Formats: sequence, structure tokens, C-alpha cells
Amino acid sequence: MSGGNRLALFDLDGTLVDSAPDLAHAVDDALSTHGFAPIGEAQVRDYIGGGATRLIHRALTGRPDGNAPSAIFERVYETFDAVYAASVFVRSRVYPTTTETLESLRSNGWKLAVVTNKPARFSEPLLTAADLVDRFDLVLSGDSLPAKKPEPAPLLHAMSLLDSSVDRTVMVGDSLLDLEAGRRAGCRVVCVNYGYGGGVDLAAAGADRCIDRLAELGPWCADCIA
Repeated sequence: MSGGNRLALFDLDGTLVDSAPDLAHAVDDALSTHGFAPIGEAQVRDYIGGGATRLIHRALTGRPDGNAPSAIFERVYETFDAVYAASVFVRSRVYPTTTETLESLRSNGWKLAVVTNKPARFSEPLLTAADLVDRFDLVLSGDSLPAKKPEPAPLLHAMSLLDSSVDRTVMVGDSLLDLEAGRRAGCRVVCVNYGYGGGVDLAAAGADRCIDRLAELGPWCADCIA
């Protein structure tokens, strides 16, 4: 499949918005409420990726692949959910050059979409509060489809809805989840160096390009996707 619109797909947390401060506040509040020690923002940054439920499992177990007992998880998640829903963009900030980059791409005819594992009840208010939601043609959250990253389905769904193709699409993210999703979808992948990559060398892992600021994306796209 080829042709169609040029399309840039963006991860949200760690790519467009530094959301760790508000996530950490909600995680630590939930842990403390139920008698667990808070883990702090630095640890939460390492645990972001995979959606809110995975974040709480990691916070409770101390392991990236850990699964807390269901009764404990449900109590802590319920508190986290309420606290975070009320404060998705209080301490968080849009990364430098994000708004300008999105506007530049749009003015050059690109279609733009968010593809995040964050549930819609968090992602959509966050994008609205950050004054980003109107800059995108499509937002796919972690619960928009049966599958989420690293499955390629959300990326392929966005391509279909926005009349694009794998050779005219780039996935922009900060983690191995984004890189794997892009690779499995067959499109190019650009990874940012400033997000929540957990110290993984994303260039060595196979990213087409790694950038220090989102402003570097436009020139790269102009060179690689006509």
C-alpha cells in the first residue's frame, strides 16, 4: 500500500507532554492512601508506558512486568483514577517546540494523529488542557480499539482513517513500545531522546532517527517523506 496523505503519528506522554509530575502526584497519593510507601517522580518516569493500569501494577510491585493482587490493585487504581482525573495538567508541561512543530507540519499539508496507550478519559482532557487537541485530525487512546501499542493495529487504523500509507507515515515516540509498533506497522519511526525511554538506546534498537527536540522532526520529514 502506498500513496495518500503524509501522516505523523505521535505518542503523548514523554513525546508531546511531560506528564510525569501529575502522574507521580496521583500515584503517590494513591499509594499513601492505602498504606504503601510513595515511590517518587523519578521512579514513576521509569514506569510510564503501557497505560495507567500497567503503571499502577508497576508501582505496587516494583517490577516492569509485575502484577499486583487484584483486590489491592483495584483499590489503589480507583484512588489513582480519581486523583489523576482531577489534575491531568496541573504540574505537567508541553515540551518545548511541540506547538510550533505541529503547526509547521499542518501548514505543509501533513495529517496529524495522537496514538497513545493512555485511556481516553485521561488523554482527551490532557490534550484539551494543553491546548493541543485541535491541532490533531485524530486521537486514538489506549481504549479506543481492542489492541494498543506495541500492536500495530492503532497505527494502521489511523492510516486507514486519514488516507495514508506505510511509506508516507512516521511514528514519533519515546519508547520501545512506539518503536515496536512502528516497525510492526511498517512505517518509519522517529524517537525523542527526552522522554520516558527508560535508558534504552533507541537508535541502536532500530529507530530511523533520534532527536533532541521535536523541532528537528520537520526537516527530517521533508527529506525523507516527499
